[in-house]
Amino acid sequence: MKNTTKTKLLATIWIAIGLAFLIIPFGIDSFFVSIEQPEKSNTPFIITLKNIFSSVATIAFFSGAWEVLSKKSFAKEVLELSNVSANYIDSGIMRVYKEFTDIDWKVLFKDSKNVICFFTYAYSWRSNNRSALNMLKEQGTSITIILPNYNNDSVVDALNQDFKYGKYAQSGEDGISKDVKNLIQEAETYFKNFGATVKLYNGNIKTTYYLVDNKCIMAPFKHGGKKSSVPAILCKEGGTLFDFCRKDIDSIIEESN
Repeated sequence: MKNTTKTKLLATIWIAIGLAFLIIPFGIDSFFVSIEQPEKSNTPFIITLKNIFSSVATIAFFSGAWEVLSKKSFAKEVLELSNVSANYIDSGIMRVYKEFTDIDWKVLFKDSKNVICFFTYAYSWRSNNRSALNMLKEQGTSITIILPNYNNDSVVDALNQDFKYGKYAQSGEDGISKDVKNLIQEAETYFKNFGATVKLYNGNIKTTYYLVDNKCIMAPFKHGGKKSSVPAILCKEGGTLFDFCRKDIDSIIEESN
């Protein structure tokens, strides 16, 4: 039986119940009139009984109206919300961090088997998460770090422009003394000494990835020159967003030395 038919049948039943309970008080009065004892219909017990029947009749009528009118609108809203939830679940998103710095890397890295990171040089990230990175080393996690190829002049120039370093920095800014090439080389040395496998990617970076077994952190690059926080998304295997991250990371590895 279709849901609409069920709804109509249920509404009909509730209305029938309401009518039945509405008639009962009149039936009680008629009964006492027929036996010529109308005064008994006004005793406290009978009055209470009639009030109960009237209340049940009111509830039944409102229930029928709910089934026919309000429930349909309510169900529509629930369906719209469920569609949003379904899309959210299908994406595989586990959490959205308002700021990248909110991520607890120790929790994410704990007992992990394989970690793949793709970023420019991550100086601040390394400095702020030394204990989490040391935990990776202690628990024997396989670590692969993918950095931009600092031997590729066009890649280095594009990154310097993105970060406003060197000739792209304005006079008096801290970035004027910085060069992405040196920073990437320093990161390469750090991670090699750490025991990680380091690969160099022949291209510019548009998004950073941190793949931890069957989970992935995806953090975008900002386009503004001023310092500001960036959000991050944690997704898991089986979702559409994770599939995108996994495929993108695989293509990055294929294009890396």
